Amino acid sequence: MVRSPRPAAAFPTTGHPDVQAYTSADGGTTWLPAAVTAVDWNAGTVTVDRPGNATRVAVYFTTGNGEFELRVVRPLGSDVSSAKLFGGALRSINETNQVNARSAPTFGSDGREYPLPPQFRLELAVRSTTPIPFDRYARHELSLPLFDTPIRVLDAARLNAEAELKLRGGTL
Repeated sequence: MVRSPRPAAAFPTTGHPDVQAYTSADGGTTWLPAAVTAVDWNAGTVTVDRPGNATRVAVYFTTGNGEFELRVVRPLGSDVSSAKLFGGALRSINETNQVNARSAPTFGSDGREYPLPPQFRLELAVRSTTPIPFDRYARHELSLPLFDTPIRVLDAARLNAEAELKLRGGTL
């Protein structure tokens, strides 16, 4: 469990940026926000205010265990699967002040363009021994700079080949 430098309300709170808790009184069919009353960051423990009728508690937290990678995946049938664009350790990205322009990790600040032809996919891969659920309660945040403009492609095979060359660090 990692504490980020993002501003956080004092405990008890239901609006902490690094720890969210939910309780269910109907076996997990519906979940309601629950107040987190305390966190021991060193021990990795969270104390939740659980209503008397709650039978289940779910806690979502920012983890520092593992690594992430943002990559472009080529269309099916290609001989190479993907090109890494950006990545690092979860701990380093979660403990970095991402609001401060000097310390925030920046994608695309090297001046390179990252073309993404229509058949290609942008993929976020996370490897961790800690389960990281991606559901509506987890409240993951990902912001990418984007420039989108419609173009008419006359030679799709050439566009894909040139995009792959550029994604792998070559020049056109």
